[in-house]
Amino acid sequence: MKLSYQWLQEYFDEKLPNPQELAKILTIGVFEVENIEKLKDDWVLDIDVLPNRAHDCLSHYGVAREIGVLADMSIKKPLLKQLKSQGSASIAVDVKETALCPRYTGKVLNNIKIEPSPEWLKDRLEAVGQRSINNIVDITNYIMLDIGQPMHAFDLDKIEGGKIVIRMAKKGETITTLDGTKVELDESILVVADNKLAKNKDNVLSEPLAIAGVKGGVKAEIDENTTRIVLEAASFQPVTVRKTSRSVGILTDSSKRFENGLTAENTENATERATALIQKILPNIQIIAEETIDVYTRKRGIRKIGITRNDVNKITGINFSDSEIKNILCKRLGFEVKEIANPLELILSDIKKHKGAPYKYGASVTYDAPRFFDCSSFVSFLFAQAGVAIPRMSVDQFVFGEPIKEQDIVPGDIIFSNTGIMNQKIDYKSREWLPGTVVPSGVDHCGVYIGGGKVIHSTKAGDGVVVVEDIKKSERFDNVVGYRRMITHNTPRFVVSTPKERLDLQIKEDVVEEILRVYGYDKINSEASGEKNKIKKPNSLFYFSQLIRNIMVENGFSEVYTYSFRDSGLHKIKNPIAENKGFLRKNLSDGFLKSLNNNIKYADLLGVNKIKIFEIGKIFTEKGEQVSFAIGVKNKKGIKPIEKTIINNVLLEIKDKMGVISGDFTEHLSGVVFESNFEDFIKTLSLPGSYGLVLENQNRKILYKAISQYPFVTRDIAVWVPKLTKQEEVLKTISAEAELLARKPVCFDLFEKDNKVSYAFSLVFQSCKKTLTDSEVNKIMDKIVKTLTEKKWEVR
Repeated sequence: MKLSYQWLQEYFDEKLPNPQELAKILTIGVFEVENIEKLKDDWVLDIDVLPNRAHDCLSHYGVAREIGVLADMSIKKPLLKQLKSQGSASIAVDVKETALCPRYTGKVLNNIKIEPSPEWLKDRLEAVGQRSINNIVDITNYIMLDIGQPMHAFDLDKIEGGKIVIRMAKKGETITTLDGTKVELDESILVVADNKLAKNKDNVLSEPLAIAGVKGGVKAEIDENTTRIVLEAASFQPVTVRKTSRSVGILTDSSKRFENGLTAENTENATERATALIQKILPNIQIIAEETIDVYTRKRGIRKIGITRNDVNKITGINFSDSEIKNILCKRLGFEVKEIANPLELILSDIKKHKGAPYKYGASVTYDAPRFFDCSSFVSFLFAQAGVAIPRMSVDQFVFGEPIKEQDIVPGDIIFSNTGIMNQKIDYKSREWLPGTVVPSGVDHCGVYIGGGKVIHSTKAGDGVVVVEDIKKSERFDNVVGYRRMITHNTPRFVVSTPKERLDLQIKEDVVEEILRVYGYDKINSEASGEKNKIKKPNSLFYFSQLIRNIMVENGFSEVYTYSFRDSGLHKIKNPIAENKGFLRKNLSDGFLKSLNNNIKYADLLGVNKIKIFEIGKIFTEKGEQVSFAIGVKNKKGIKPIEKTIINNVLLEIKDKMGVISGDFTEHLSGVVFESNFEDFIKTLSLPGSYGLVLENQNRKILYKAISQYPFVTRDIAVWVPKLTKQEEVLKTISAEAELLARKPVCFDLFEKDNKVSYAFSLVFQSCKKTLTDSEVNKIMDKIVKTLTEKKWEVR
């Protein structure tokens, strides 16, 4: 994402670090800055925002917030004069698909004038690669780039039926998008539509105005005659937007943001900021803003995550104090943090507050609690408030908790039962915590023991609310199947209420990572392991694998990794990744031969006459899983005895350095392969006391070069030169004129006659930017021939 340095500066009273220093801060702490470019009187930073932070950082405000955290600078929100709403909204909104559109915010603005945007707005958009369209559309794009919330503006007078409807498209329905593309829709696509009365029908049929979260249509497009608009800011379900974007072949800045997930909390803020900015750029017009329409059907609760100082220190390896942790979480990150001295005490003190809360089967801890509960969401919610994370489902809670006996039960422990109610699902296996773990007794209900023989639980029975009952008299606990303790170490902890825009913070490790990056990765010192952590004896498989790798590489072999999945084998895969990969491999040889055949095609590019590879990998035989070792060789022209000889020579070296390794040869048109049972081989070897021998060359300098994705072209050239002319001189002359060489020319033939010598060279051409044409290569060859001829050498 491209970001304007001056735009970022608006969020701070203090002067930002210079662009280069700012790039360093961001790269170390959160995002890689891929490029910095000077543009007029501004700098543009190209930042790689990864998917895990796309929901809150694909915006200037999001990145400014990160700068404030990492540079310890106070961030501000630019003040805009808000317009007061006048009168009720002149259009209604009907959200048919509340799960796919949990929030839809709309605002009608009257007395709008469509004109070019002011220069400051054009400059801002153009700096980050956006084309200016008109003042209203530019403001919606500006808001998206500023705070991350996509917006759209409709011409109100083009919306029929007085209503905006968010629904699934109908089969055969089409929409023409703003760029003039006609798109066929189907029942899987969510659309924003109007309430147009269908012709020749008595019913009401909506007409698409936009593909939800992806792109607007021409039906309600803003044009020079527009005077009344509807500003839209909505929250659309990520998976739906992603699937729709791919199915219609339209990827936009809007869809990119929605498919990574966005908080629904930002929609009203977006419409109010857009309204204020529109008034700012139209200062001589009295814009009338109507009452905001806000359909918020599924509001997300605040996620609470508990961590202890021991959690932080154990994960990071740094000895943080409580005050250091709290300072980073509260002051630097701006998280709301509550210190809980006794989590169990807090649970028991708050538990009766929820008595009488309505029962709802399948109630979500995130979206329904504390308004509604079912039995297990009630338990999960209570513990979450004290910073204790437990599974959501009752069967998973049963597997998760520490088993205790009835006589040992204390307040705060959980009682589980099998009600035997046939119309309610009874689980006999863990679903999510340890999937497949069998619970023979079955579990479908739970409650919290509060002492005195009483349990508090959410139940459908009776009034269908959270109730306190005597365990012995409650019909839901007629068949108790076990007791579990969820808090085994009732230690003090911090309970972090994560900001609603930080959808990535879900478990304690996420919070610890936040602490560590703010503390500074560069401040982490490496330390030698203590005596107790030292490895007493090398791992034999690793040691001998590394030893044999060293031998193979020294002999010019390259290591490969071939697919473990094949089209045949002894062990069938339940869910194969492809039709021709439905089995686990029973050997390395089959895939190895294919690898030899594929790689020999690139022999010219690699400058070799043969391919020499090896692999150490697992195979799956009738005896089970085992590690195998394979060596393969293929010459450019068919099988020759030398291929087997090369393998035998390296086997002799293995014998000299390690021991005799036995195995079988496979000879095929694709090459020669030797395969051995590696595990059986290393059983016969003596393991030394350290890794020294196999790791002694690990500090050697290794150079890496990018591989071109485009095909290469080969040409041969032969030159007659005087006998005393050295090969290196000819090679140097050719190389000086040969552009786009993929590698150094190779002399593959030498022939002497009379007082002359003929050198034949193989040349390989390749571009990193495009596919070369014969014409382009021929021009280079003509240039080479011309230079050689000028030296009075004869080109054959």
